[in-house]
Amino acid sequence: MASPRGETMNKYIGDDFAGNVSDIVNISIEAVIAELVDNCLDAKAGNIYVEMLGTDWSNFSIVVYDDSEMGFGSEGALDQAFRLAGKKDRSEGEIGSFHMGMKISTLSKFNDVAAFTRVKNEIFHRRINQTHTKSVVYEPLSDITYPGHTHVCGELDSGKWTTAICLSNPPSLLFGKPGDIKAKHLAGFSRQVAMFLGITYETVLRTNRDLSIKINNQPVLPLDPFWKDFTPTKIERTLTIPAGSDGHISDPLQRNTLRCSIPWGTIATTPLQIDIEYNGKSHPLKVQGFVIPYGNVRKKLSDGDLTQRVFVEKPNEAGTKTLNAEFLQGFFFYRNGRCIAFGRTGHDSNGGWYAYGAPGNNTMLGVRFKIEFGEELDGFMHLSPTKSEVLPEPEFYNLIQVAWDQHITQPLLRNKLGNGKRIFYAKTDTSKTVVGAATAPANQSKLWEDDCEYCEGFHVKGIPCHFAPCLVCGGTICEPNACTYECPYCKVTGQHLKENCPLNCPDCGIEGGHEPGEICPQRCETCQELSTSCDCPCEECGKPQLSECKCVQNCETCGKPNDNCECGQGDSFCTPVPEESVITLELFKKNKIENIKYLREAFEFLGIKKEEL
Repeated sequence: MASPRGETMNKYIGDDFAGNVSDIVNISIEAVIAELVDNCLDAKAGNIYVEMLGTDWSNFSIVVYDDSEMGFGSEGALDQAFRLAGKKDRSEGEIGSFHMGMKISTLSKFNDVAAFTRVKNEIFHRRINQTHTKSVVYEPLSDITYPGHTHVCGELDSGKWTTAICLSNPPSLLFGKPGDIKAKHLAGFSRQVAMFLGITYETVLRTNRDLSIKINNQPVLPLDPFWKDFTPTKIERTLTIPAGSDGHISDPLQRNTLRCSIPWGTIATTPLQIDIEYNGKSHPLKVQGFVIPYGNVRKKLSDGDLTQRVFVEKPNEAGTKTLNAEFLQGFFFYRNGRCIAFGRTGHDSNGGWYAYGAPGNNTMLGVRFKIEFGEELDGFMHLSPTKSEVLPEPEFYNLIQVAWDQHITQPLLRNKLGNGKRIFYAKTDTSKTVVGAATAPANQSKLWEDDCEYCEGFHVKGIPCHFAPCLVCGGTICEPNACTYECPYCKVTGQHLKENCPLNCPDCGIEGGHEPGEICPQRCETCQELSTSCDCPCEECGKPQLSECKCVQNCETCGKPNDNCECGQGDSFCTPVPEESVITLELFKKNKIENIKYLREAFEFLGIKKEEL
């Protein structure tokens, strides 16, 4: 006998409720697939395979296989799995909550949903159909109508899989373009779904390395949308990993790209835990903000093959806008480690900004807030039954503001960000911008030198390339500002070459200077003055040779003795012509050091040894 409460509920809920409620579900096709993957994970599957089939929309279908130990366990359990809503027993840590994912979410994108499960050596089947649930009654049907059931049953009979959920007969275009489904569109959409799941299950995949999820043989890899490993501190840490250790990067161009990226790295706030009072108890909510490196920097890191576990950009021929850049900003909500919503997920998401307002200018495209909460806060966050939308309580935005009002104290960051004076975010203060700490991309790009002649990197203006010749020794093995050349004369390291040693004689240029007690030939042995300044008595007339002696004729232009006059003299040069076995010298007296050098070159060119002179 039905209870009075049951009679009341039946009075207000029609039999066609289930069939019509799917029409108001706002969920992407990628999120529908994620809902089915949730069920596989809750069933402890170690391998999950998503197969997409079809050459046009009339025969397109998606099949999600998993190898959970028991599948649905029995035919009765399979029937029970199609029950809609109501209380559901869940193990701790399971992702699903509302008993609606395999039914309502899937019917929002497909007219037919079928489930096959293998129990021992027998295969059981149930299905639902959108038209049937609207016109007759919501109930699972046992007759098989899925066109690819022979293929699916063969896969289950092989023993590799225990369960297959089949979606078919989509009422509208899901990806790509109308008409035939081309191979490139199917491949592009497969990559898109793999990336979406890589973001959604990043934490799950990183903590469970034995888990395998594939989309049409496209592996799902954990993808970090926040570029957490590219803060200046973490880049420096990566560069210090010694050879032979996990994570060491040996390629010189990759190392240079990382070095060059340090000033343009990810900006990250200190992660905070905020206690939320809800239902009479206090529950933790974790908050952290990021500004990822802007586009040109991300491209250089990606081109350098340094972003294998980071979400960079959506693939070509993706087919949907779910991973467009404008929807990768704002809030990313994580429930029990699973990304629930980001971007335009939900009716009131405002492109990911929710109550913070609509998306802003281009500088805000790289601003991402990570919000983590447990299932105890499902009501506070207004988690949707499909687990794909949230709409937090209004007080949420004021509570988390403390996380954004942080100061940047990272001295390695780009222009004006390392002085500790600028706050990270203050969206609730109308006089400030949500990216109060970020400089515009156009300004940032003016602060570096690109197209370096020595490497494929990029450098902050005024900072030498790590591959540029050493400014001291001209070598290519020295780190910038850390020359290892040791002068053989003064034994100083990293300051000068031996020809520039301060011990060299400034008058005649002899390297290392003269021996103790030795007089430079450029100086008078009597008064120690340079020959051009010596006023000792003339050997001819005995009078001071500069001031009174007339024996020495002085130049009328410079006033120096004609023997020391440099007027009219230019630079010496040496021009060898090997093919004609000729060398041309033009030497001026004033250039003694250069002349000695050129004479040595000439002797070597002509094959003359010093002892032959």
